[in-house]
Amino acid sequence: MGDFDKAFAFVLQNEGRYNYDASDAGGETKFGISKKSYPDVDIAHLTEEQASAIYERDFWAPYASFPDWIATKVFGIAVNMGHKQAVTIL
Repeated sequence: MGDFDKAFAFVLQNEGRYNYDASDAGGETKFGISKKSYPDVDIAHLTEEQASAIYERDFWAPYASFPDWIATKVFGIAVNMGHKQAVTIL
């Protein structure tokens, strides 16, 4: 079974700081969470704990029963490319 805390730390190696680039279709982002995907979330004030809850619920749960090394990789791909692409690559 996968280790969410380890997978979340892996994702945060490349995500984290607040960013707003008008040319980015996702709009505001923080911890890799975009305003486009989560319009009701206050991205600028999003905490790491809130981001963790979103990731665990929406991105980790489908892969949680996989072995750790698979779950972490597929989770990372799902965060960056979407679930469909993650499953295709898997």
